Amino acid sequence: MKNKPSQELIEKYLAGNATIEEKLYVEAALNQHMKGSEALRTSKEIKQASRRVKRHVFDTIDKPVLRITKNRWVPYAAAAIIVCFGFVFWKVYTSQQNLLNDKDFSRGVDAQQILPGGNRATLSFDDGTSVALDESENGIVMSDEDITYRDGSRLLKENADNRRISYATLTTPKGGTYQITLPDGSKVWLNAASSLRYPLKFDKKQRVVELEGEAFFDITSLPYQGADKHTTLIPFQVKTKRQLVEVLGTGFNVSDYEDDDETKTTLLEGSVRVLRSDAKNSTLLSPGEQAVLSKHKTTIRKVDVEQFIAWKDGFFYFDRLSPQLVLAQLARWYDIDVLYETAAPNTPIFGMIDRKKNLGSVLSSLKISGLNFKLVEIKNRRTLVVLGEKNSN
Repeated sequence: MKNKPSQELIEKYLAGNATIEEKLYVEAALNQHMKGSEALRTSKEIKQASRRVKRHVFDTIDKPVLRITKNRWVPYAAAAIIVCFGFVFWKVYTSQQNLLNDKDFSRGVDAQQILPGGNRATLSFDDGTSVALDESENGIVMSDEDITYRDGSRLLKENADNRRISYATLTTPKGGTYQITLPDGSKVWLNAASSLRYPLKFDKKQRVVELEGEAFFDITSLPYQGADKHTTLIPFQVKTKRQLVEVLGTGFNVSDYEDDDETKTTLLEGSVRVLRSDAKNSTLLSPGEQAVLSKHKTTIRKVDVEQFIAWKDGFFYFDRLSPQLVLAQLARWYDIDVLYETAAPNTPIFGMIDRKKNLGSVLSSLKISGLNFKLVEIKNRRTLVVLGEKNSN
């Protein structure tokens, strides 16, 4: 095997004659080309009554329904990679072989012992200081006078202003989430593996925060009266690496993880304007709409908002979601890695699952749906190895 050229390996893979180790090697090369995505690249407003009904139904069933399709795009993507990165393949394959032969690869992990994420975050300041936030609390409140937890207990012994700092950053790790009330009264729910940078005091003419990852925003409308006595609303802006979202007073979700191909802005209520970082034209969203920014274009579509904000209320909500995106969410919440032993499944998943459940309970639901995988430890990292789909007629 080790003397075969890369081109021959790809042809063998495409013909369906590759061994599991060879398939895993090709997937690893594709994964490397996609810069380490955890999952191989890895809303009409819903009223409260409707949400309660949905959750009741899904909690009763508690098993996502998975429809099987046969579309396989990964082998063709792998074949394209060989044109430019043929030399890299052999090097990655050798590394992958060592990984497969490593005793750590076969060390099983009990998924029932992997607990869900919780209230975990760090608050850091631009003077270099930081504090790990209390996991028994679920949020902090910023004000001109102090920084407190939501129950009123004080976070810092000294006033932040006395240290002459102007910016703070709230950061959640994998398996962490936290809520913050900004100095203007706006509320932000930060999802796992995300960060929000904000000023300790907002400007009187605009409010700007910077986001990496995913967050839900509930923005407070603030009037401002200028020297001419004319009253306007102070705009609120959310900056990410790929876009700028401008709002006046609204509820919306922004997801812009670095390892995702798309940036999604989903509007629950109010209105927002979305501007790509590489474009001059902006897009205005109405409630129930979502702006999807990909590499080359922006697409506006009507969506079920609940699917994109359920995480804030403690649920995974999958509505025709691909396994890659489903597993990417699990990877962030349970702090695990995902490795594909075969071509990535292309099978829409439906269902709502409580995020408070341990990983084993969630995986049991996905197994019933048709996904096949095993949980192992590789180099001290808990890794979900996706074995493919169970045969379905």
